[in-house]
Amino acid sequence: MPPLLEALIDVATATTTTVVALTSGKRIFVYRVYLRSAGTQTVTFRDSTPTNMMGGLDFAARESLTLDLGRIQEGRPVPWFTCAIGTSFQMVTSAAVQVSGRILYGVEP
Repeated sequence: MPPLLEALIDVATATTTTVVALTSGKRIFVYRVYLRSAGTQTVTFRDSTPTNMMGGLDFAARESLTLDLGRIQEGRPVPWFTCAIGTSFQMVTSAAVQVSGRILYGVEP
């Protein structure tokens, strides 16, 4: 597992936000996600190809989401999301509502 790094999430518009910038020739692995939405909206995680990592997550006001380290395979945590080689990790928000949080991620060595 690569060393874990942290990225903060602070978005208040309906937009596509690059949470982790691409690293040429490397993959990004997302191991933990915490989000809190101040209002109703849908959040989608994707890489910059763009390939959605999962369906949209619907939030009501003041709801939160935690994807914690959980699955272990061969003694290592399994990432929730793996970006294609050389792509960034992005979050798409559907409404002009504050979304805050952080992710823990690693970049392929």
